[in-house]
Parts: sequence; structure tokens; C-alpha cells
Amino acid sequence: MKTYNILGFKNATLFLVLMFALVSSSMSQQPQYYNHHQNAGSTENVYPFAIPSGKEVQWLFLAGDFNQPSRMPSGNITAIYIYMTNTVSNTLTSLTVKMGLSTITSLPTGAIYAGQLDTVYYRASVTLNAVVNEWMSITLDRPFAYNNTMSLILDISQCAATTTVMFLRQDSVSGVRRTYINAASCFFSYGAQDRSVVDLGLDVDTLVGIQPLGYGIPYVYRLAQNYPNPFNPSTKIAFDIPKAGFVNMVVYDLPGGEVATLVNEFKQAGKYDVDFNGLNLASGIYFYKITAGDFVETKKMLLIK
Repeated sequence: MKTYNILGFKNATLFLVLMFALVSSSMSQQPQYYNHHQNAGSTENVYPFAIPSGKEVQWLFLAGDFNQPSRMPSGNITAIYIYMTNTVSNTLTSLTVKMGLSTITSLPTGAIYAGQLDTVYYRASVTLNAVVNEWMSITLDRPFAYNNTMSLILDISQCAATTTVMFLRQDSVSGVRRTYINAASCFFSYGAQDRSVVDLGLDVDTLVGIQPLGYGIPYVYRLAQNYPNPFNPSTKIAFDIPKAGFVNMVVYDLPGGEVATLVNEFKQAGKYDVDFNGLNLASGIYFYKITAGDFVETKKMLLIK
């Protein structure tokens, strides 16, 4: 007659459960580099994700802020991670992530940062899933060329959210490091400022396509297709200019009448995007035309209401 060591079986089962939990924990998403993760005195905040009417936040990260587990090198940022403090699912409208580089050490007082920002992620509608005390990741649509001797500006905005309880962790530092911006029908206006920076992680590719001067100056002129397309009521149009010069961008209706002037000024070489809002326009086909030096290009877009 066989006998069984029940206690041994229970211990073995417990060991396997613990090992599975340990492996599952170690497999959670982790950024390559991060800033103030698990600092003493950290607080929670719902901006910008958990405001049903929409919200935009700009954060400033100084050179050297991303120093865990070691200082982040220059390279192409491919993903961002935000440390979350509750478990929740949240569907967002027009979620947009922008990045920029600057030599500033404090955001402009009483104003929205108006320097060059590159749109690196956009979704007309997306559901984000946060897990308590875990990093929530967003893979960028296109890499951002980062220079670790400069300050990084991160701008995240959304036009509508399905929850008011999506909390991210932040730390209070010196200077004006966060500007939060109010939204109404996806029109944004300055709100207020403070010293808070989000606990942020980044993945960076240092092996290919590095541009050490930091902002990714393009080599050729380019006018991108607007996104989203079709759109209602707003869309984004990106363009690249490889050298400084006067830039003009105009929107026309189907008969050829001028609807709006989106850009009409001198621009430094770089990558740009502009917003076009067709709230007061009828559904139909529209055209946008850019003129920059000898470069002229026109593209078609569709407004559907």
C-alpha cells in the first residue's frame, strides 16, 4: 500500500505558487531608465488621464533626471512608462503625446510652453490599463531623438476620459516643472503650474539613427497625411523642413476657397505639427497646401460629421 507525504505535497504546491508569483512579478513591464521612482514623499495625481472633459499636462525633465539605474544616454526614445498607483481601465479620446528638447531649467511662468514639440503618439480612441504600483507603458508611433545634455519637455493631452480615478505618481522638485491646461470641447487653455514631475520611465535605442544634436533635424522637406483622416472635428498635420525659412500652410475647400491659414511665419529647421479644427465647417473634402522655399505640396483630407 502506497503512502503519501501530504505535508510535503502542500509545501511543494506552496513553493510552486510562490515561484509563479515571483516569475510573474519579474515579467512586469520595466523601463530601461527612470527618474524619481519610489522617492520618499511621493504623491498621487489624476492629471491628465482621469478628467472626463479632457486635460493637457506639460512636464519638464532636466538633463540628468533619468538616472536610475544609471544615467540615460542620448539616443532614440521608443517608449514611455508612467508609474500608476491604482488598478483601472480608462478609454481616452484624442490621446496625444508630444516631446521637445530645450536648454530651459524651468517652464515659462504663467504660460503654456510654446517651443517646438514633436507629436510622437496619437490615438483617436484608446483604452489604457493601469495596475497598482506598476509601470504603464505607451509605445511611441515614431522615435524621438533625445540629447541627454538637454531638458526634455513631455506634453500629454486627451479630450475625453471614462474615469476620474486613474492615479499616477509624482514628486515635488524645484522650479516650475508642471503646467496643467484645461480643456473644453478639445480646446485647451492655461490652467496653473507647480513643482510636480511625474514618475517617468523611458526606453531608448542607442544603436541606430542617433542624431546627437538632439532634435532630429530632417534631411528633406515632407508634408505628412493628416491624422486622423477622415476626422471630426479636429486633425493634426505634421511637416518637416530641413532648413530655416518662411513657411505658409493654407486649407482650401473643394471649390478652391481659402478656409484657414495654419502657418504663415518664419520657422527654424525641424519637425512640426499643427492642429486644424473643422468644428464650424460642413462635411466634405478639403485640401491643405504647404509652401516652404521651393517646396510646394498639397494633400487631401476628409471631414465627416
